[in-house]
Amino acid sequence: MPRAVAGVRSEVALALAGLSMWLLLAAQLAALVFFAQDQARAMAIGLSTELAFGREAGIPAGLAAGLHPLLMWETSVLQDFATAFLGYPVFLYLLHRFQDRDIYLMRRLRRIEAKAREHERFVHRYGPLGIALFMLVPFLVNGPFVALVLGRLTGIHTRDLLAPVVAATVLIAGAWTFALDAMLDLANRFDERIGYVAAAVAVIAVATLGIIDFIREHRALRAE
Repeated sequence: MPRAVAGVRSEVALALAGLSMWLLLAAQLAALVFFAQDQARAMAIGLSTELAFGREAGIPAGLAAGLHPLLMWETSVLQDFATAFLGYPVFLYLLHRFQDRDIYLMRRLRRIEAKAREHERFVHRYGPLGIALFMLVPFLVNGPFVALVLGRLTGIHTRDLLAPVVAATVLIAGAWTFALDAMLDLANRFDERIGYVAAAVAVIAVATLGIIDFIREHRALRAE
């Protein structure tokens, strides 16, 4: 089978997997609405915050809202996979289809590619293992979507990226979830309000940094 055809099929399969995961998240949220409304509310808070600002804000928000740690872990992992698996093929299509267009969307996509390229040498040295190690570094823009883009830049086939991307995503989401849950539980032993305040501070801090980074990127894009 020609490499290009195999690549297209892999990307289509990845997009279908991402769509299926979004449907699974929607079905889970709907089931919780009927059987555990408090968990549904907490899941919606954690999921929406993570979509907007990343796991560093979404996980403490969901836990502080009362979402069970196992559900928070699963929600974070599924959201990461659903976004990356559906977004990555769209990213590749847009870069190919509109690569010569000087519009805001394409400039932003090229900057995402440029950010991933900053870590290209590391992945060249360690291969797929380098992708996993890159994803495990906290407070980087290193979710599964960026990891897939980085793998593409370094010539790693999509099917060879899946194992390290999946393993690193599950591991880092679990580490964040259970570490933050332990910290919130310890804080709540002194005063339940401390846990809420700590989660709110984490969300505000990450959101503020994200907004500042977005403004800087927007100004840089306008200057190009």
